[in-house]
Amino acid sequence: MPRLKSERGRLSYVLWEENWTIPQLALEVVSRTPGSECNDKIQKYAQIGVLYYVIYNPDY
Repeated sequence: MPRLKSERGRLSYVLWEENWTIPQLALEVVSRTPGSECNDKIQKYAQIGVLYYVIYNPDY
């Protein structure tokens, strides 16, 4: 099945559109608004089996 994407690319990876394939690497580009990158998300990614989780802040 071909990958679904628009002219702008894809803003997110969703498991049900990738035959439930768990990614090995999750790269999160953060914005200026604080989120749950360092707390909740890292635990959620670990629970589903993501091996590596990288947080990238372009301002630093």
